[in-house]
Amino acid sequence: MNLRAEKIIPGVRAVLARLLVEKYGLKKVEVARALGLSPQAVTQYLTGARAGDVAEMLKHQQVLTLIEDLAAKIAARGGQLMQAEIIDLAFEIASIIQSKPEEEKKEAIPTDVKEKLLKTLRARLQAEQEAAELFMGVAAKMRNDLSRLLFRQIASDSIRHADIVMATISAIERGEDAPVDFPEEKELKKLLENEETAHVHSLEDVRHLIQNDVIGLLIDSIEADEEKHAKILAKLISIKQQKRQ
Repeated sequence: MNLRAEKIIPGVRAVLARLLVEKYGLKKVEVARALGLSPQAVTQYLTGARAGDVAEMLKHQQVLTLIEDLAAKIAARGGQLMQAEIIDLAFEIASIIQSKPEEEKKEAIPTDVKEKLLKTLRARLQAEQEAAELFMGVAAKMRNDLSRLLFRQIASDSIRHADIVMATISAIERGEDAPVDFPEEKELKKLLENEETAHVHSLEDVRHLIQNDVIGLLIDSIEADEEKHAKILAKLISIKQQKRQ
C-alpha cells in the first residue's frame, strides 16, 4: 500500500482528539489549540465526521500505541504539542502500515527475549512519562524564571528519553533491522568541528563570576550537552570508518 504521511495526519489528529478529551479530560478548546484546529473541527473528529478511511488503518495496535504515547505526553505538558511531532509520527505510521505482514518477517529476536525486552522498556517508558509530568508540575510552581527553566529542562529530558524508549519499542515490535542512516563522514567531521568551536567559548568564567547556584547548574547542563554531542559525533565517525574498511 503506497500511503503518504500527509494522508495519515487527519487520522492521527482524530485519534489524538478522542484520547485527549475522553481519556485525559482536556477541553475541546485546549485540544483544538494543541492540534492546530478549530473547536468545530475537534467536534467533527470526535463524532467521526472527519478523517475518512484513514482512521480505519489507525486501528493497527502498534499504531494506536504510538498515538496513545503522544497523547500522554501532550496531556503531561498541559496541552502543549509541536506540530513536527505529528508529522514525525505520521511518517513512522506510514512505515508501519506499508511494512510487510508479521508472518512474512524473520524473527530477529527470540520470542521470550523479545517479551522480556518489551516489558522492561514499557516500564521505563511509563517511568519517564511520569517523571516528565512530575517535573513539569514542579516547574509550574516556581516563581523564578531560572528555577522554572531548570525543572522544565529535566522534564524535557524525560520526554526525550521517553521518545527514545518508544522508538526502540516500535523497532523491536516491527522486528526492524534497517541499515543505519548516517550523514557522510565529511559532514559528520564538520559538525564535530562546530561543536569543538562552541567549546572554545566556555561559560566557565560566567559560572564563577555570577555566583548563582541555579545559573551554575544550568551552565553545567549546557557544557554536559556539548560534551555529549561531541562524543556522539565522534562515535558516528568511528562507525562510518569501520564500515568503510
